[in-house]
Amino acid sequence: MNPVPGGVTVLLRTYPDTPVNRLRWEQRILPGLAVESASRLVHLTAGSPPLWSRVPSVVSPTAFSETGLVTVPERSQAGWAARLRQAAGWGGLARTSSLLWPSDLPPPETVAPCRLLPGVVHPYFRQAGNGAGQAQEKVRLLAGLDSPETYILYHGPAASEDLHRLLSSWSWAAGPIGENYPLIVVGAAGRRLETLLREYRLAGSVRPVPDLPVSSLSALYQGCSLLFHPAPLPAWGDPVRMALACGKPVVALESRRSAALVGLAAYLAPSDPGGRSLGAALLSVIVDDSLYSSLSEAARLRSGALDSQAFRIELGGIYRSVF
Repeated sequence: MNPVPGGVTVLLRTYPDTPVNRLRWEQRILPGLAVESASRLVHLTAGSPPLWSRVPSVVSPTAFSETGLVTVPERSQAGWAARLRQAAGWGGLARTSSLLWPSDLPPPETVAPCRLLPGVVHPYFRQAGNGAGQAQEKVRLLAGLDSPETYILYHGPAASEDLHRLLSSWSWAAGPIGENYPLIVVGAAGRRLETLLREYRLAGSVRPVPDLPVSSLSALYQGCSLLFHPAPLPAWGDPVRMALACGKPVVALESRRSAALVGLAAYLAPSDPGGRSLGAALLSVIVDDSLYSSLSEAARLRSGALDSQAFRIELGGIYRSVF
């Protein structure tokens, strides 16, 4: 969805999305491409590291999981190829040059060498403003989305378990606030909602939005009232960091990782079978002006720690140490 920077060579190999092809891609095709292109390093952000590779690799995990570092297959895909892929990924992680980890999260338990980096977001999320020029730019970027003046944003995982938790929680708040604060669901999660919305009878208060380029996505964040994230947090590419960078309050699933990341800028609630705790937290933040204001101020303070320049410098140093 986003343009590739100038000077970058793109290599494509396309295959049907199956567990067997994912295993083949991670363990044979990608390492082969690295050798063919004379690459000196492979930087992985998803999937599993190769068990054997002539080219060193670093890993910065982006999966929505707080219990593991290697991609875990959904139950519907948990066949022999998916299990073998996961096992090979753990072996590859043990052999990787570095596991890159945000310094604002609790360190993981891993046999891979762990290198800490500052938490980071795309610079567009740091360009929030309330002036006339910024407001006009937001309108231009969001043209065609028919986004309401006030809304709550979900930009999280699209697995069945996560979507059921999202809608169960939203069902507790949709009645009192859904007309004035509809829930916008971005990307893959939005595409998978149609059947579930009928099941939960929430079609009138939930608006799916397609994948967006980062310029429009950042405008959507900057225009939201708050981010609702009733899901596990990834280490990198985290929606909560994006919301904090925009100075937006957050209602999120309570966990060791979310508590470390948000400080006083979020209302955290545990997961329960009916979603009542998360729904009540969301409702509290929207209707209590003083609570909303205090979370917003804390989010603006937290945004100052997201230093992209420091991240670039330190990442460059890690690359040079691996070469």
